[in-house]
Amino acid sequence: MKQVLINIIKRYDRHIHPERITNLFNYLNSIMVTLAALAISMLIGIVGFVLIEKMSIIDALYMTVITISTVGYGEVTELSNAGRLFVSFLIITNIGVFAYAVTSLARFFVQGDAARILEDLFVGRKIDKMKNHIIVCGYGRYGRNVIDNLLFENIQCVLIETDAERVEEIRKEKTITVLEGDATDERILLEAGVDHALALITTLPEDADNVYTVLTAKQLNPELKIVSRANKASSKSKLVRAGADEVLVPESIGGFFMSAMVTKPDIINVFTELSSFESHSFQLAEVVFDPLPERLVGKTLADLNLEEQSGVKIIGMKDRFDHFSVNPTASTEVKEGIGILVIGNQDQLDKFHALTKEFDLVQ
Repeated sequence: MKQVLINIIKRYDRHIHPERITNLFNYLNSIMVTLAALAISMLIGIVGFVLIEKMSIIDALYMTVITISTVGYGEVTELSNAGRLFVSFLIITNIGVFAYAVTSLARFFVQGDAARILEDLFVGRKIDKMKNHIIVCGYGRYGRNVIDNLLFENIQCVLIETDAERVEEIRKEKTITVLEGDATDERILLEAGVDHALALITTLPEDADNVYTVLTAKQLNPELKIVSRANKASSKSKLVRAGADEVLVPESIGGFFMSAMVTKPDIINVFTELSSFESHSFQLAEVVFDPLPERLVGKTLADLNLEEQSGVKIIGMKDRFDHFSVNPTASTEVKEGIGILVIGNQDQLDKFHALTKEFDLVQ
């Protein structure tokens, strides 16, 4: 039966983790055993009342229900001594069965176990419909901030988290897709849509787990952009060799900011303002000329006139080889693969995004 269930579900979701099917099977098996035990108890009670007290089927069913459930509305007829002994036997042997049945069914249907299992089971179908989403591994201090920023930017993301209780809390608080599982597991990454994701951010607390996650994800999707956290500076080179495009060491960054708060406080305040996704004063945005629309071939930044029309300031440009230049001149020619970085307030950025949409550029 289990294999039949696996085959049916696999038709709908090719990347589903076998453990999720096992969980569903175990729950269904538990429900079936509970219902079977309850049915046997009911049958014993009905047969006993019919044979001992010569009751009708309806009366016997009624007496069995009020006896097993310990409701005790009252006897249909006065019981004989044999009948009383049978009722005593029925109560003692079945009160545990009834209580277990009620608890199991309540947990499955009322407390949300059924919804959680089904959500885990078919979440892959939802992820298959995503395109260029971002996978976030881990929901600790850093993972939580990553998710909040992605939600603020209205970017589709899938979170992978091992803690079942934390997963439940996230599903109640956040409007994101969450997978309960180990990000180092290849099958979990496939469930998360690593083969068609835009990027992966891993913020796991152990560097070894981050290395293994990066290595596995890069093998599954060589084009995937990967950003990883490293707890130790010595782990940075390992993560790069594993396939990470960018590696951040929070402690090093924190140390730099703390010292710069003394030596260059105003500059740090600017960075702090930019890093706050709730900031309404000014923010950063990027647009990429890939592919370059035919009508923009040979055009310069002056020809596009983005700064004057929107009010943003172009502060940097990156070429297709990821070489970055600061404050490009107005005579700089736009070429395929080039990305420009701008800064402005929300109103200016809205105008900027509207202009770049007209050019069919990637944002």
